Amino acid sequence: MTTNTSLLVSVNLENLIAVYLKIDMKFDNRHAAEHGVQQQICRDIIQNTSFLKGSMVSPQRDLSSVLLLGKRDIIDSKEFSEWLQQVHLTVFSKEDANSYALEKCTKYSLFCWMQEAGWNKVGTTLMNAKNLFETNTYCPRMKIDLHCTNSGEVYMKTSAEFVSMLFLELWDLGESEKTFRQQSQNVKSRWVTCLPKLGKGRVVRIHREVPNDSPFSDYSQVKTYWKNVYGYRLPSGPPPFFCDVLFNGERDPFLYPSYCVLSSNPDPVMSMLSREDSLRDALQKFQNDLKSRKMEFFGVACNTSQKVDRSAERFLNVLDMIPNKKPRLTKDEVKMALPEKSFPKVEQRKSQGDSPAYQPNSRVLNRTCYEMMKKERDLKKLQGNGSGYLFK
Repeated sequence: MTTNTSLLVSVNLENLIAVYLKIDMKFDNRHAAEHGVQQQICRDIIQNTSFLKGSMVSPQRDLSSVLLLGKRDIIDSKEFSEWLQQVHLTVFSKEDANSYALEKCTKYSLFCWMQEAGWNKVGTTLMNAKNLFETNTYCPRMKIDLHCTNSGEVYMKTSAEFVSMLFLELWDLGESEKTFRQQSQNVKSRWVTCLPKLGKGRVVRIHREVPNDSPFSDYSQVKTYWKNVYGYRLPSGPPPFFCDVLFNGERDPFLYPSYCVLSSNPDPVMSMLSREDSLRDALQKFQNDLKSRKMEFFGVACNTSQKVDRSAERFLNVLDMIPNKKPRLTKDEVKMALPEKSFPKVEQRKSQGDSPAYQPNSRVLNRTCYEMMKKERDLKKLQGNGSGYLFK
């Protein structure tokens, strides 16, 4: 895996403020698609809101709030208050900017900016959108690690590797073009991986076209939704089929085009690890696309060519270590690792006829000594009482 470490930007945290915004989900029936509304608002703040240019955001897990990191003078301006009323947002908390909020907002905003340059978010990484939906090809994947200091410095480490994408096909579900004759039909439940978060779900039903009970009328609306919410540009032609994927904890399944459903997680291509030239070319392409975006963080231009000191580079290398994750051992390795079972050796009791050289074991000797001591003790008691009874 080829890596590159650089100082992304350096900002003054004292001039920034973190604002938590609450989304009015009752307006315009937003509660029907909370996740889509939240993602759309975050992207509008980053890409389309001119007076907030340079500000960064991060969606919160409750799907109804957004963390906004911006300059104090912009947040306190009248224009910002009027904009909140237009988009039906309210401020429910403010706090001084810190390194945690800076790192969280920087990563989400960076991913949104790079999606405009042709890099889609897959899990916690970025993958080239040009090769993402192509079969029988290896797609470059970039792992991004950020570290923000209390002084406002943002360091970025980029690691490049090639992975293979195995998209779901009919034969994975036990179906074929001949058996899939109906418009919609149930299939045997199968675990799959869904883009963009690589979440695990079960396929319960497949469709030839967009079903009538879906919130989308046709495939064009599906493409628009994925473009506005996730930044994905799906292929122009309709997919081979659509899937109803049921996730744990959910009552109703979600509709996915087969373009966005994988039969397994993206696997690194081990044969490509030794091709340093291909990895360096992929990493250089990502760096060039990053420079072409001409990103600004709170009015400060991004410069990925700045060198970092050794202490920051070593810290970012430590982030890759997972001490609790051990490789799975084979059965033979497990047997070698386990200590051999040892039991105390107990000599079997033998009779005099078993062997001419008979030697009684320790248990027999202890029992004989105990009986002799008991007889002597009883004899002394009888002699002390004056009785003339003697043992033979």
